[in-house]
Amino acid sequence: QRIGFVMVMFGFMLNVRHGIEQRHYGVILLGAIFGAAAALRQMALHVIPDTPAYGSPIFGMHYYTWAFVLFSATVLGVAILLILWKEEWQSKTYEITICGRWVCLLTIATVGVNLLSTFVECGPFECPANPVRYWLFN
Repeated sequence: QRIGFVMVMFGFMLNVRHGIEQRHYGVILLGAIFGAAAALRQMALHVIPDTPAYGSPIFGMHYYTWAFVLFSATVLGVAILLILWKEEWQSKTYEITICGRWVCLLTIATVGVNLLSTFVECGPFECPANPVRYWLFN
């Protein structure tokens, strides 16, 4: 799911950095479909009766369920954007603004912090199904 979110974020960052292009939306769709499949797999693991859910629910749904909802909404939103696509949206003389640069830096920093926190939690190994402590502080 994290990889899916990073791919979605990277696709939107490409639009901010290089201007709006259809192929950037392809990256977003690939990331959203990959993330939705991972979230759906995790949801399916908890469908079996008496199987405990992991983590505290947020507004009645767990993180992996929210991830599936967000990935599905992303696929739907990007599909609508591609259906409504107009060629004039693709600008050949695009220049990134200072705000766009900050958005890109914030995106890269967010991914870096996520990678660091995942390494602290799981180390170089696969993350446990229900982590209760940090690998680095064990």
